[in-house]
Amino acid sequence: MITVDNLTMPIVDSNVNSFYHQKEPFMSRVAELQARIKEAQAELDDAKKFERADALKRIKEEIKFYDFKATDFKGLLKSRVTQKQVDEFLAKKAADAKKAATKKTTK
Repeated sequence: MITVDNLTMPIVDSNVNSFYHQKEPFMSRVAELQARIKEAQAELDDAKKFERADALKRIKEEIKFYDFKATDFKGLLKSRVTQKQVDEFLAKKAADAKKAATKKTTK
């Protein structure tokens, strides 16, 4: 403590609070915002997982209550791919690759 003209003031080292002498590395505003966005995204993902289960339960109850059938949703929902469709796609892909290989060897 220093007393000057009957005023008592604490001794403060100017380097302690200096911006350039921080022990912690400086985090830019952009880096700080990116960190906050990352935290918020994780929080959003958790909230979606939590609410998704509740929404699915509610939807199933309403489908049952109103006696909806799968045909009522035809064209509105993505359908599953059948094994036949997968086999046809792979056969076409193999045939295309074979054609491309024969074209290269005949030139």
